[in-house]
Amino acid sequence: MFRKRKTKRLRTLAVPALDINAVVTDEDREVTFSKQSVDCENKPEDSSPVASYSLDESEKGLQAASEGPTVEILLEKIKSLEEERDFLRRTLGSVCGKEKKKKKKDTSSDSDELPSSSSSSSSLSSSSSEDERCHRKKSKKKKPPPKRSRSTFSCSTVRAKSPEDVLKRYKKVLRAYNKEGSMTRAFTKVGVDRNTLALSAVIAEIQIVDPEFYRSLPQFQPQQEKLFEFAQRCSEALNTEVKASIFSAKQSGKLLPIKYKFR
Repeated sequence: MFRKRKTKRLRTLAVPALDINAVVTDEDREVTFSKQSVDCENKPEDSSPVASYSLDESEKGLQAASEGPTVEILLEKIKSLEEERDFLRRTLGSVCGKEKKKKKKDTSSDSDELPSSSSSSSSLSSSSSEDERCHRKKSKKKKPPPKRSRSTFSCSTVRAKSPEDVLKRYKKVLRAYNKEGSMTRAFTKVGVDRNTLALSAVIAEIQIVDPEFYRSLPQFQPQQEKLFEFAQRCSEALNTEVKASIFSAKQSGKLLPIKYKFR
């Protein structure tokens, strides 16, 4: 009895389940259709791959459109700068060529433009250039005289006119001899001839060695005699003592080692 009841219950449960799945009413279809339409409306448009691809292409187009004009502008600037560079080079070359041509040209081009005024100026310039050439030739031929010191200039131009002048000239030669150590160098430095100094050296030697003896001698008379005659008179008046003192002074270096003879 118990087993039979169980089977009956199972059958009663199975039958209504089949009826629910198998039977679909018009109302159920309408509900499902409305749900699908709502789901389609709620889905976003961007989720589709076609929409995302179109957005990427539009962004790239905008970037290209924004970058395109900048590149073109830069290229135009580069071209303009290159043109300016070429123009400057041409101008510099033309200016340099003109300057070289001007240097090579003679003054004849100026005379063609202004015949009246330029002819006179060209003649003057040619004459001045010829004068300059002649002056240069003369200056080359004439060599400047050697520069002399103040001492040589004064001694060579100013002649000894008195015994005092003879003494000054003798002392200058003596100082030069002590510095140079040579008679020829001393004479050239002072600018005095050896013979002229030798003929009047007695007057200076007596004044340096024995001034008292010099005072005892008759004085020099410029109106009646010359310095050469006065020096000859002094040498004739020398005694042995004065001669010895002059000889010793020459050996010690106080006087010039110069010899003189009167005829």
